[in-house]
Amino acid sequence: MRLRPRACVSAACRPRRPRFSRQADRSTAKYVRKVVPKSASERAFLARAVSGIFLFADLHATLLNDVLDAMEKKVVADGERLMAQGAKGDNFYVIESGKYRVLKDGKQVFEYSGAGFFGELALMYNTSRSATVEAASAGVVWALDRATFRHLVTSAQEQRAKVSQESLAKVVILQSLSVADRRRLGDALVAREYTDGEVVIVQGAYGGNMFLIEEGKAVACQDATVGGKVVRKEVFTHNAGDYFGERALITDEPRAATGASRVQRIARRAPVLAPLSSLLSPLSSLLSPLSSL
Repeated sequence: MRLRPRACVSAACRPRRPRFSRQADRSTAKYVRKVVPKSASERAFLARAVSGIFLFADLHATLLNDVLDAMEKKVVADGERLMAQGAKGDNFYVIESGKYRVLKDGKQVFEYSGAGFFGELALMYNTSRSATVEAASAGVVWALDRATFRHLVTSAQEQRAKVSQESLAKVVILQSLSVADRRRLGDALVAREYTDGEVVIVQGAYGGNMFLIEEGKAVACQDATVGGKVVRKEVFTHNAGDYFGERALITDEPRAATGASRVQRIARRAPVLAPLSSLLSPLSSLLSPLSSL
């Protein structure tokens, strides 16, 4: 799907992770966990649909299940209006089927066809709707109400941002960075959950990410040939709050060891982006001797 930046009513077309409004939510609706019954096929569709939406990337499994539970199916008639420019935002929408026109000041600027999502900006930033969206055909959308969205998505990501900043401030090689630079680095972090024993990085492979452990442990292992046989030896255990994988990014050399999850955990993963590389490069001389991955 191609989006025109000036016509976009979704944060999906923003190049970097948005900052949620920290203003108090003026909505009088209180969050009450709700469960809307769904068939197995409907839940499977929603799981696939939200897996590709960046807004839910930082939610762990429990909160993601709460999102799926709360989403409500809405059958839409041709011409039905889902959002009105200037109105208060009440729902976030995920499209299952149908076509939907986006209108700004009465002029069509975009059309969704059979997939996509919209309506999050007004909920994220506590602002009025930036455009009108109406059905250009019969279709089906799934709605997530404002109170649930704010509680599960906005609050969760704001809390994760706070945890990320606190964690990054403890990383020795990052302590020379300014608060603004650490915030930029924190914006690049993405949550990923690993199971016990799952391999995170492999010795000899080139690095694509560095990792900051939020929960659990990771074991660093190195392979050596002894008597013609390859023997894997544990050389270090990383605990919650530790980091690994940065050396391969800074030096552009292959991984020096294999890292595997010892217990189920959630790790904060920083993808290799130009801003991240520019922040880490000047720190190469400060690498800890224990940063062997």
